[in-house]
Amino acid sequence: MRFVLSAAIALAAFGVSCGGASKTPPPTQALPVPATSGPTLVTTGTAPLATSTVAPAPATPTAAPSAIATATAVAAASVTSPATPAVATTPPTPAPQPAAGPLMITVTARDLQFDRSVIRVRAGTQLTALFQNNDAGIDHNLTFSLPGLGHPTCTGVCTTTQTFTPAQPGTFSFFCTLHATMFGDFIVE
Repeated sequence: MRFVLSAAIALAAFGVSCGGASKTPPPTQALPVPATSGPTLVTTGTAPLATSTVAPAPATPTAAPSAIATATAVAAASVTSPATPAVATTPPTPAPQPAAGPLMITVTARDLQFDRSVIRVRAGTQLTALFQNNDAGIDHNLTFSLPGLGHPTCTGVCTTTQTFTPAQPGTFSFFCTLHATMFGDFIVE
């Protein structure tokens, strides 16, 4: 099939180049190509866009055998470019929240572990930490990795309290200084 098509094209070209029986070249058909616009970019929240359009080039007829029609055209192109460059903006930093009123939390020790692994408070909040040691006959304490805080120890069953105000945001620890497996995260936001 490919060979037959190639042979037909070669014979047609040979007939045109050798002159054939007629001195008048066969008519050529030019097919019109409608002008189209390219894709349009739509954005929101930026400056308006400037659009420029390139007009199509006129169709150029070419001589070809009557069995083959040829058309040459260039489609219209649309180029869209921003009128001004887009600028990335940083969202505004939220205003710090006022400190909440005094806060009381309870942390319980039972079976050589604390009943929680995370404590969260807002910076500037006065915190009273009530420690409940429910392990009878075992020494425990509760302290926080903040400067100036003590670690009152009691033999269970007993209770201690500490009141302090964490000023700086960050992730700190709370723990029992007597048992390395008893600890958690103290997060000041």
